[in-house]
Amino acid sequence: MNVKLKALSIKSMDYGDNGKLVTLITRERGKITAKAIGCKSIKSPLHIASSPFCFGEYIFNEKNGKLSLSGCDVEKFYGEIGEDLDRFYFASIISETLDKFCQEGQPDEEILDLAVNYLNLISNSNRSAIYVISFLLKILEKEGYEMFFAWEKEPYLDFIKGGIVEKCDKTQSSVSVSIEMAKLFFELSTQEELEDNLDLEINTTLVKESLKNLARYVYYVCGHSLYTIKNILAM
Repeated sequence: MNVKLKALSIKSMDYGDNGKLVTLITRERGKITAKAIGCKSIKSPLHIASSPFCFGEYIFNEKNGKLSLSGCDVEKFYGEIGEDLDRFYFASIISETLDKFCQEGQPDEEILDLAVNYLNLISNSNRSAIYVISFLLKILEKEGYEMFFAWEKEPYLDFIKGGIVEKCDKTQSSVSVSIEMAKLFFELSTQEELEDNLDLEINTTLVKESLKNLARYVYYVCGHSLYTIKNILAM
């Protein structure tokens, strides 16, 4: 039986001599894994569809609950992301986040559209760091872990209270953060719509501080380790 699903490919691993096991996030079924036989050949019609950061209407053959990729009407392939190392690493944070947060059999059109929108921004901008920080904050909000902001002079990211608080209000599970990071999180959290012209200044130090603390927060409140962030911080 053929099945058509709107999906974004987020990762793949070798399967046999010339195939891959592809993980995709779909609107209709949540996270799925499918075999893509023969896709390693550059001439294969499945070559792009089985690569990370491909979005479109995928066609599968379903038998006994197992899916095999048979075709794809590609709407967007973010191949340009792989041409820039920074964009690739930041886009990979999005892929890993989807892999950790999305579940099989739990369709989520909103989270898929959110990811595609942010990949569009990352692929067309040199401000990838800001967008991936914004994406993580939006995912936390969607999952019910939206940060609140109640600080004036000495901000602390408090994992128990779930936001940035003043030093006098922090609990034992908190870390001191810079005023710049607190302001950045506030601006990105309160932004209602995506923009490709954010008027925000950000440097390498602020990026690393923001990603480090977001990874801590995600692990504390959701139990997910984001290894891509750890790799970026180690560079």
